Amino acid sequence: MKIFKINLILLILMGVFSFQSFGQGIYVGIDGGIGFAACKDELGTDMKTNITPPPSNSMATLYTSRNYSLGQGFSFGIHGGFMLNKYFGIQLGADYLMGAATTLTNETDTPGSAVIQTTTLKSSMIRLIPAILIQNGDAKFRTYAVVGLIVGLAPKVTDDQDSASGASHTTAVLSGGLSWGFHGAVGVKYFFTNKLDIFGELTGNYLNWSPGKSVITASTYNGKDNLSTLSTSQKEIDFQSSYTVNNSATPTTGSPSQTSQIVLPFSSFGFTIGVQYLFGK
Repeated sequence: MKIFKINLILLILMGVFSFQSFGQGIYVGIDGGIGFAACKDELGTDMKTNITPPPSNSMATLYTSRNYSLGQGFSFGIHGGFMLNKYFGIQLGADYLMGAATTLTNETDTPGSAVIQTTTLKSSMIRLIPAILIQNGDAKFRTYAVVGLIVGLAPKVTDDQDSASGASHTTAVLSGGLSWGFHGAVGVKYFFTNKLDIFGELTGNYLNWSPGKSVITASTYNGKDNLSTLSTSQKEIDFQSSYTVNNSATPTTGSPSQTSQIVLPFSSFGFTIGVQYLFGK
């Protein structure tokens, strides 16, 4: 019985020691940042047309190519990890991207009036980031690098189209599908105490997304709602890698239209700041 008690005490002490050793490497943090467009793709062309009356009767159009990435915008998130030793660690982060608006404009100017048509895209996404952390030791100031994957969950893009200076308006929401890419960061952290630090880092994300569908959620003309007048095939689009069209059959209006799959860029570069708390002694 005495030997059993001694063994039990030893097991408890070993468990406490193991938990304390493990806890010394656990950290959690919160962060926020801003991202700018990177690895941009072609969005379309801004057009501005000027028409002058007689006697000149001239018309000139300025075309401006626009490239974009829906990964630009603000983000905020949380993360946690475990230091395997004072140089290497593993971590998992999650953040929410609030994408900045990107707008295409088609404007026609005549004496005394202007007709403007716009297309505005705005994105949002939850991003999971499993990564490896490498730092230069355990001083108060520590430089570090982070390399990992980035997985986009619940991606969404809102497509607002206004034509004839607001006479008609439609809103379509693109959603569905899963996206993944690569994440990297370099930064510096400063420890106020052996448990609390602040950090700042330069970040880069390489990420694309193929939406699964597009649904028109709002449609008005001259201020009147006309969404109910649209058929399912007019309101909904399914993006497919391949599909078949039966040209001899009468098109159905009661099911979504089908079109080829598209790829939208979500890459960005920017900077992030945050605070971290290290558990244990």
